[in-house]
Amino acid sequence: MEENNTNNNKENIKPGKSIDLSNNNSSNNTKTTKSETRKAFSFVSLICGILSIVFSFFVGIPELLAIVAIIMGILGLKSEERRASIVGIVTGIIGMILNILFIIGVLFFFNVLLNFISEFKNIG
Repeated sequence: MEENNTNNNKENIKPGKSIDLSNNNSSNNTKTTKSETRKAFSFVSLICGILSIVFSFFVGIPELLAIVAIIMGILGLKSEERRASIVGIVTGIIGMILNILFIIGVLFFFNVLLNFISEFKNIG
């Protein structure tokens, strides 16, 4: 019986013909469903939100991470991992606010420093 099966497979292999090695078994189907994709959006939102807080004292990086966290969180709200989406949105917003406060603080510091230097030059 095995010999007949191997002979049958050898007959199907011809030069110039492609061989289909995929397993079309429905139990091994690895296609992602909408719920799995939305679950991934939730976790990406959570990770980006946390990273936006961690990197909130840089310029450029946290804004992008916070925007990604908010968008992915909104897309993942309909998943089973709704909490992760909500936490991702909240941490994205917190990261954005911290970054804006940091930028305002840096601008204020340089404004005060420049005023101090100009007054010091006027005294001397």
